[in-house]
Amino acid sequence: VLGRWYVPPMWHTSTPDVRYTLFHPERIKAFVGTYRMPSVVSLSPSSWGKVLASPNRNQTILFSDEGSEGHGAMMEAFEEVGRQMFGRVLFLHIQSNNTNVLQYFGMSPGD
Repeated sequence: VLGRWYVPPMWHTSTPDVRYTLFHPERIKAFVGTYRMPSVVSLSPSSWGKVLASPNRNQTILFSDEGSEGHGAMMEAFEEVGRQMFGRVLFLHIQSNNTNVLQYFGMSPGD
């Protein structure tokens, strides 16, 4: 079951010239936007633009620091699920030094 958030591509509603064209610009843009990132993206200033440009709007966020207790096990599980859901959900790992993102979610580095 893919879940209620998954929306399959609506290629069947496109005109035949778009539907049967493998190299249509929109298909290429969606493919490149999806496959240019790994299954789990560590949010940084260099990856921020790719995350915003991604055609995938479903995101799962993990707030965890590398030195924290249980970080390795959490990341391993997060990456496993990220591989299974690749292309449908964008998995983001955010460290506590990204204070702007934490403030957006109403959190502080101590949380």
